[in-house]
Amino acid sequence: MAIEVGTFEDIYPSRFISFHFPNPTFSLHQEPHFSSRFLRIAVLDSPHETPPHEFTVGAMVVPKTRERDWVFCTKNGHLQLLLSSQLSRLVIVSDIPINNESLSSWAFSLSRNGDPYGPHLEKSLAPLLLALTPKAMFRDGIPSVPFISYDDGVIRGLVLEQSSGPIVGDMVIENVEIDPNCKEVDFSDEKTEMSEFRRRLRFKRMPNLVQTEVPLMPLNSCSDLVAEFRLELGFLVHPYLSPMAAGLVLVSPLMEKLLNVGKGPLLLCIGVGGGALLMFLREHFEKIEILGVEIDEMVIKIAKKYFGLIEDEQLQILLGNGIEMLKYMGSKAVSNGLGPTNLVTIWHEIIASESSSCRTFLQSKIGKKLEKKGFGLSQFHVITIDVDSGDATMGLSAPPMEFIERSVLLATRLALHEHGILVLNVLPSSKSFYIDLVCSLREFFAELYQIEVSNGENYVIVATCSVIGSIAKDGPIVEKLKQVIPRRYMDQITQI
Repeated sequence: MAIEVGTFEDIYPSRFISFHFPNPTFSLHQEPHFSSRFLRIAVLDSPHETPPHEFTVGAMVVPKTRERDWVFCTKNGHLQLLLSSQLSRLVIVSDIPINNESLSSWAFSLSRNGDPYGPHLEKSLAPLLLALTPKAMFRDGIPSVPFISYDDGVIRGLVLEQSSGPIVGDMVIENVEIDPNCKEVDFSDEKTEMSEFRRRLRFKRMPNLVQTEVPLMPLNSCSDLVAEFRLELGFLVHPYLSPMAAGLVLVSPLMEKLLNVGKGPLLLCIGVGGGALLMFLREHFEKIEILGVEIDEMVIKIAKKYFGLIEDEQLQILLGNGIEMLKYMGSKAVSNGLGPTNLVTIWHEIIASESSSCRTFLQSKIGKKLEKKGFGLSQFHVITIDVDSGDATMGLSAPPMEFIERSVLLATRLALHEHGILVLNVLPSSKSFYIDLVCSLREFFAELYQIEVSNGENYVIVATCSVIGSIAKDGPIVEKLKQVIPRRYMDQITQI
């Protein structure tokens, strides 16, 4: 495309332009960082308006061989990189992605020793970056455009399959080798110098967000990513899943009471993804009955094909909308005379204001599916919600705004046993989002607890239907959790 003079003299919120530019390093007599005669240059401006005197610009050189990764070759991937860097404009420099290969056979490999060509490359790109810098930044002389880096710990990767679902859109399943020295990756408490193999699920709409991640154990000494692996479903490596499992400590007395009389605690998991948390709970707590709700049928198929998800008497999967499910369960509880009187009154007021009724929710298709699976008359002892916003313009955030509406939170409370708990994966898009969420939960739940996640981004919030008193320190459930997740997460449970 032709670029007009003055195109980049100002910042235009959310503007995205990509073009090809001659590779300034191609003629050098050593192997260049980029292999092609032309480079792909992508320029993205922040969606947030910024005064000209606060403009900031940064550049990122795409790691060698990863130019086809959605993180680096899609607008949504660029947007997530820009939002995490808090720049006004981000310039991405890469080789031109080759589109004539099947993505399912694509692999990449990074050097453990870094890129020795980096300093010369940055110097060669300096004139281009200055030309892409807004005019306002030259008011005090020639500005400096810093290079920023992106490190997800991936040394090598192999894409196993690219698929597409009717709700989540394009997705990719990949095996990756993780550098144990990467500070951005969550590892177990045991320190090791050995790299780890993992299987990942990512969605193109939010390519920087790993939706599901499970550890892989090679079945032989071969370290190739195409080797045979065993899925280690008894371990959690996704940063926030161990804290979510730790939340069971707060409901362990109720769970043990049920188990002592031969009843299995009921868990409802809104958001299945690859099923890592569901399979972990099934692996270690054989008496628990688990129902997972997933909105995209293709995601369920991928979870069964690549991530070991199975359905049996203990674990069942329901295809449907999680919010519809919660509203059905809330209406069912009210129609059965369950739930505190004050909350039932508020429920009738809320649904009347929405021009709806309990009858409407009870006639939903998801309710009929639920009854077929034998959960129609049940109140759950634990409900987990692990759903991201799916909106790249919001940055990485969870849960979606719809899940924190009063009607949904109240329906969730009514769907729970009087001593049950709600466990939420929270990735706040802003401080105000977190504050609003906490205030909304306080209206319907007795107590709130928080567990910090090691990545410094997520929080796990546990909302209890009754006053806990003191947190359990022992018992069969607690002792089992101590064996299978890092103990620090249980020690970090604090009331808020």
